[in-house]
Amino acid sequence: VRAVYGFDLAMLLALVGGLPIYLGVVNSLVRGKITADLAVTLAAFAALWIGQYAVAAEVIFIMLIGGALENFAIGRTRSGIASLLALCPHEARVLRHGHEHVVPVDEIHPDDLVILRPGDRVPVDGRVIRGSSSIDQSAITGESLPADKAAGDEVFAGTLNLNGALEVAVERLSADTTLERIIHLVEHAEATKAPVQRLADRYATWFVPAVLVIAALVYWWTGAVVRSVAVLVIACPCALVLATPTAIAAGIGRLACRGVLVSGGNVLEQIGRLRSVVFDKTGTLTLARLRVSRTIPAPGQDEAEVLRLAASVERHSEHLVGQLIVEEANRREIPLAEATGFLAHPGLGAEATVDGQRVRVGNPRFITEGVALPPEFGARIDEAARHGCTVVLVARGGQVAGAIAVEDTVRPEAHAAIHDLRHLGIDRIAMLTGDNEAAARSVARAVGLDDVRSGLLPADKVEAIRKLQGAAGSVAMVGDGINDAPSLVAADVGVAMADIGTDVAIASAGLILVGGDLRKLPEALALGRRALRIIRQNIIGFALVFNVVTVAGAAVGWIAPVAAAIVHQASSLTVVLNSMRLLIDAGRWRSRWEHVQATCRRRWRQATAGAAVVAAATYVLTGVHAVRVGEVAVVQRFGKLAGAPETPGLQYRLPYPFGRHRIVRIGEQWRVEVGFRTVAGASADVPAYEWNVQHRAGRTQAEPGEADLLTGDENLVDVRMIAHYRIVDPLQALFTVGESMTDGTSKWDALVRGVAEAGLRAEMSRRSSEAILASQRAELEAAIRERIAAALDEYRTGLRIEDVCLGDVHPPVEVVPAYREVAGAQEEKEAQINEAEAYQFEAQALARGQSDEKVLAAQAFREERTRRAQGSAGRLLAIAKAAGADPALTRLRLYLQTIEQLLAGRRKIILDRALDGGHRRLFLEGEGVRSFAPGLMPEPTPPVTPTGENPRP
Repeated sequence: VRAVYGFDLAMLLALVGGLPIYLGVVNSLVRGKITADLAVTLAAFAALWIGQYAVAAEVIFIMLIGGALENFAIGRTRSGIASLLALCPHEARVLRHGHEHVVPVDEIHPDDLVILRPGDRVPVDGRVIRGSSSIDQSAITGESLPADKAAGDEVFAGTLNLNGALEVAVERLSADTTLERIIHLVEHAEATKAPVQRLADRYATWFVPAVLVIAALVYWWTGAVVRSVAVLVIACPCALVLATPTAIAAGIGRLACRGVLVSGGNVLEQIGRLRSVVFDKTGTLTLARLRVSRTIPAPGQDEAEVLRLAASVERHSEHLVGQLIVEEANRREIPLAEATGFLAHPGLGAEATVDGQRVRVGNPRFITEGVALPPEFGARIDEAARHGCTVVLVARGGQVAGAIAVEDTVRPEAHAAIHDLRHLGIDRIAMLTGDNEAAARSVARAVGLDDVRSGLLPADKVEAIRKLQGAAGSVAMVGDGINDAPSLVAADVGVAMADIGTDVAIASAGLILVGGDLRKLPEALALGRRALRIIRQNIIGFALVFNVVTVAGAAVGWIAPVAAAIVHQASSLTVVLNSMRLLIDAGRWRSRWEHVQATCRRRWRQATAGAAVVAAATYVLTGVHAVRVGEVAVVQRFGKLAGAPETPGLQYRLPYPFGRHRIVRIGEQWRVEVGFRTVAGASADVPAYEWNVQHRAGRTQAEPGEADLLTGDENLVDVRMIAHYRIVDPLQALFTVGESMTDGTSKWDALVRGVAEAGLRAEMSRRSSEAILASQRAELEAAIRERIAAALDEYRTGLRIEDVCLGDVHPPVEVVPAYREVAGAQEEKEAQINEAEAYQFEAQALARGQSDEKVLAAQAFREERTRRAQGSAGRLLAIAKAAGADPALTRLRLYLQTIEQLLAGRRKIILDRALDGGHRRLFLEGEGVRSFAPGLMPEPTPPVTPTGENPRP
């Protein structure tokens, strides 16, 4: 089909298909930019102008293929912000005026108290004022373990309350929380991060004007428009345009086959230029899977018992670390005991009754209240904490039984991946983490990292990456969590772990490692560098140099426009084929070729010569020896000392018999026993806690001439002493003392034992048996240690005594019954003394109580008498005051009282002269008051008695 409705089909395809290209060129020219599309547009319109429609359509078709490949390579979506927002709760429970209310998060006030129950997400940033719990804040800080929170600790919005109830005072509302700042960081970094400019566009800045100048010169020199069009067509930068997207598409396809997803072509260009790589810790260098790293028993305990006690309590707990301890006990097939009275302390630990004793399991703050840790045990706990472990203490009946250390699991391939990155020439490799410094340093040592920055929030990680960009150039950030999303976007290349990474991390990353294998990262970097090399080959060799030669041929008329289109196709095809080399696994073909070469060269004479060479090389290599950490090697060459001892590492000496070396373990501590010695192969379990049980059980055996010693008061005692020593000067230890005797025993042990025995006898002869057995044990050990140290220094042995312990000092077994009788009498004496003192204390307390009782009774009697006298005096004063106010009335009252007392039981009448001259008579027994005129006062009616007789007046 050549025409549609009279229009040439090739012309329509060139116009319609090239419309996006033409519009893009106009837009670039308006902004003052020259791109490779400008040369394509000029070539297409020049071909249309001279009637070469097929040539114009072919040019546009090649450009559209390149654009399609580029769009396929750089397309990706952004849906991670929705996952961040999903962490924000929509409602919160607040305490207002003593009542709980459920309100939207936007309506929380700064003076509210937020109530958090188990399973609630924290709605705002705040500080705990009441309660304790464990908070999963890995989404914000990247910490692998839940953080224990108590009063005064800070909590972040979006974190998860695992157990326990909290009351949180609001410090930052929803718009200002750490989670919201993470979201803003992602959005801002995404908006301000410019894509890598295409190589073709950078070269087009000078390439396109040069092509136009050449076409104009050809037209001016020859006057042939066809030649100028041929120059434009053959110089059309289709190969230049295809140079980048084809290599990138091939590289992306190759990486996809290897399980590495690249979100854009600019990412593949960037990873080829990387000089710095930054790793997150949790979920990136580690598997984010906790494990029990070690069990630390307290003195006198064993690991299985500590794990049994902890698992028996924690199997009733829902805490993550508790469940991990139970799984470890089940894995070791340790039978658990029945636990009763379980009680959880959120944020601290748990306790229960196991085997009749109260067992507590939890963090040091919970366990060490009122409990003292043995110094050696505390040092081992501190060492575990320094190695990044979370320590869980176990206490039984008020005493610490042991500890369980929990740590994250380092990825097994992390060390190899970092080694490969250094082999690729990566200048800076660092780790940025929100976890604590001890955990970060522990992981860094395991994977071989030196640059570690811990305790960082997401904003701190972004700032650290920007500083690295300013100091070291392009930076790649490898992470997996939501807290890594801003760092992934801020870095030049973000690398996400797709097996455990969140949607936000994957959407924010440019490189995604499917399966989470870190060894794919150096492969991706190596392929990125190879892709950059191929892109430069395409641009310089097949686009620029090839175009210069063919443009010269078109200028002199050797290449017509149609031939120019064919040559142009050949150039583009060469670029595509060169880019497809990225899809070939060169390592596999190289190994096959080497195998073929080895097979062809396998002959008998060569095999013999090879065997001889191998034998000679093997003999020479026998001088290669490894000195481990904590060791040194003393080398002799032809029997003479070769120099200073060799330090840890891979070393070489002359092969035997010309040279030899001896390893001295200076990092280890050695021990010797004096007196009773441990029997080889005897069980270490002691069935009872008595001093002579080990002798009866056969665990120790007395050494004749060593065990029985005389004290200063000429008593016999049996002694078992343990001396610990260390090698400080290997040369003196080897050449002054020697290594071993003819019977195979160590000369160092024999020397230290002899010196220790001499010091022991000297000190024992200066002290009484009572002081040795009881009061002066510590002073005796210190004195023996000083004697041994002085002797070893005087003899220049190269040995140093570390500690001396009198593990067993007691009377001989034959005199034990007598000692028991003395001890019984002593106990009876002390019991009688205690009873007498108890009676004395009781009698004294009783007498003191009776005395206090009498004193209090006397004080009460005095107080009563005083108050009664004060009352009588007050009454007398009141009467006197009333008498003074009306003496007549007082005399009348006193008169009537006297009459009443004298005439008690008789009827009494009071006569009073009235004012009107009459008389008034007052009946005191029921008739009231009556008045009569003078001389008319009636006689009073005599009362009637029950017998009918009037009483006598």
